[in-house]
Amino acid sequence: MAQNSVLGTVILLISSTTYLGQTSGESEATTSYEITTDAFFGTFEDVHNSTFRDAQGDVSETVLSSTFGPTEEIEGTTMMNGQWSWTPVSWTWNMVLQLILGIVGILGNLLVMLVLFRRRSLSRTTDTLIGALALADFVTSILIIPIPTAEVVPSTWVGELYCRILYTSFFMWLFVSVSIFTLTTISIERFFAVVFPIKFNRILRKRHVVFAILLIWLTAVVADSFIPLAISVDPSTQSCIYSYSSQLASEVAGVTSFLLHFLFPSLIMLGTQAATAYALYQQALLFGKNGDGSSRSTSSYRLLKAKNRVIKLLLIVIIVFIICWGPNSIGYFLFNVGVIDYTYLYGDLNRILTVLAFCNSCANPFIYTIQYPQFRIAIKELFTGSMSSFGALFDGHVESPTRNNSALNNCDDKSITQLTTIPSHAVPE
Repeated sequence: MAQNSVLGTVILLISSTTYLGQTSGESEATTSYEITTDAFFGTFEDVHNSTFRDAQGDVSETVLSSTFGPTEEIEGTTMMNGQWSWTPVSWTWNMVLQLILGIVGILGNLLVMLVLFRRRSLSRTTDTLIGALALADFVTSILIIPIPTAEVVPSTWVGELYCRILYTSFFMWLFVSVSIFTLTTISIERFFAVVFPIKFNRILRKRHVVFAILLIWLTAVVADSFIPLAISVDPSTQSCIYSYSSQLASEVAGVTSFLLHFLFPSLIMLGTQAATAYALYQQALLFGKNGDGSSRSTSSYRLLKAKNRVIKLLLIVIIVFIICWGPNSIGYFLFNVGVIDYTYLYGDLNRILTVLAFCNSCANPFIYTIQYPQFRIAIKELFTGSMSSFGALFDGHVESPTRNNSALNNCDDKSITQLTTIPSHAVPE
């Protein structure tokens, strides 16, 4: 009986020990799961921080979207099937201003293109280039209108295409570059037209202008080629991230972008404008030395004044470009070289400077209308269907059909050498 009692006690002890062991195992398993879960969220936070550091390499002036939170990770299990998750536009003050600027830019630049298209048979090099500038600003105005963005991007070729083209706003920055390079080309063209007028009109043909426009586009594509190459889909976070090979590569890309898109074009435009203004000043002095007051009524003097108006108009366009894009370009340059940290990208200052930069896309039509009487007349003629003047609109040689162009032949040879221009219909194709 005692033996049975002892045996029963032993069995009871063994059973208790087994039960406690199972309970302890379950508790350990639960604890292990909780630790794993905590470790997962900790790792996810590290992924977020890593993505944040990658964002510091942003040289295309695009801010990365946030990575997933814990709740979105649960939904992320379906992302392997190629599903997307989109974030609607948040209509903050800067998004509203972008929409307004986009609409104004579309209407204004469309008006410029219609005016120039109506006079296309009379146009010359400057008109063609300003038409190309208006086209670039027109497309830029369309592309700055805010659209929904993908919060979750599948790791597929479509996702890669979205990150490299749409997420980076590649086409918008491409047309911004086209606009900048076209404005630079106009400055160079006006320099040669004023300083070397005979050679300019003898050599330059419309096919050369078309070739120059194609070269501008090619240069813009090459200059912006780093934008889609530096971004891809991160399979672990299902988001678009920048992945430069090193911090040095990021800095080189940022500095190169600043030089190509702002500093070099600004220096070229200001330099050619200064040289052109000096040449016009010398030509004005020539009139004062070689003639009396009656020389101011000659066709050559009127041409000088017309060219001077065009140069002043172009100078205002250049100054507005520098005012609009200068602060934004300098801000991103300082960010890329590490002078200011990543918080700049998410602050109100960056939003303000970005909106200021986008103002440039809709500014030129207002400048033409306010500063250039011939453009106002051309707008009126567009809506009334009349044509009271002929010749190129922005070439500084717009005249009335009743004016006797042979007056140029009455000028002295030196004045003709300095100031004459060939009517648009006399320029061979």
